[in-house]
Amino acid sequence: MWRLRLVILVLGLGVFYLLAKISWVDRQVHRAIEWTLRKWAPVEGRDFIQLLSLAGDYGVSETAIQEQDWLVQRSLGESALDEEGLLVLGTQRKDGSYIGTPAAETSVEAGDVLVLYGRSAQLAELDVRCAGDEGNQRPELACSHKAEVCGKAVT
Repeated sequence: MWRLRLVILVLGLGVFYLLAKISWVDRQVHRAIEWTLRKWAPVEGRDFIQLLSLAGDYGVSETAIQEQDWLVQRSLGESALDEEGLLVLGTQRKDGSYIGTPAAETSVEAGDVLVLYGRSAQLAELDVRCAGDEGNQRPELACSHKAEVCGKAVT
């Protein structure tokens, strides 16, 4: 009896797999799902650019953290990025894990990629800010000679 059930299960899964490969069936299923969601689960579509107010000089940026960066081995609270008008939206760890809206206690490690929101000029400055005392200063003062000290070009 269990063998018959196993055969029926395998055959049924095979039929579903073959049906999923047929583009006409895929389109019909897609239309049915869209209709169902519109009818019983209304979801507002939003333009994320408009939602984040990416007009003017605001933007979202990814900053790869390297061993020599000033943020390494600091918590986000210690970095005071929020005081500079930068919001950390997320942290992609080098092991592949992702921390959405990280807390102030979240430590920044070499290999992390920070997803940031803020003024474009501050995002660009942060990406080339060097380590040490110079990097600890506010953006108006930080890395006045970035190219010589950090070996990075300002973009």
